Amino acid sequence: MSELKADWRISFTIGSRFTIQPMLYGRLLFGAVIPPVFGNTIGGEWFGHYVEQQMPFAGLGNMEYIGNQFVAAQLQAQEHFGSNSYVLLRVVAAQQAPQLKELMDLRTLIGTQIAYYYKTIIGPVGAYLGYYNRSKKPYFYINLGYEF
Repeated sequence: MSELKADWRISFTIGSRFTIQPMLYGRLLFGAVIPPVFGNTIGGEWFGHYVEQQMPFAGLGNMEYIGNQFVAAQLQAQEHFGSNSYVLLRVVAAQQAPQLKELMDLRTLIGTQIAYYYKTIIGPVGAYLGYYNRSKKPYFYINLGYEF
């Protein structure tokens, strides 16, 4: 089994309070036999939160197994207002497939998320509402401080 994994993110600040952050990421697995324990997973807001191969996906709160070939593009817009308040909007589109040659043949995965956070001494406190086109259900999450 071989793995090709990459992620790239950059921030562009427009004015003093608005930031655009594009991100490209993915993980491609190659080999005749790929054990399920090494399979690609998506969901949540962070890379490697529950398992090492977990990749974030806006609008999907739980962890979901996907194909051995996965590539995604995300765009985040963030507005800082007041002294400690932030509003974020994320949109992600991804392709996944069992084989590399099938990567563009399957339905595009799309996720969206809108969030509000307030910066406190215990970390960001806030909530987000997301949607993922595979589950077709809204997802609501409350964040009460730093990630552990």
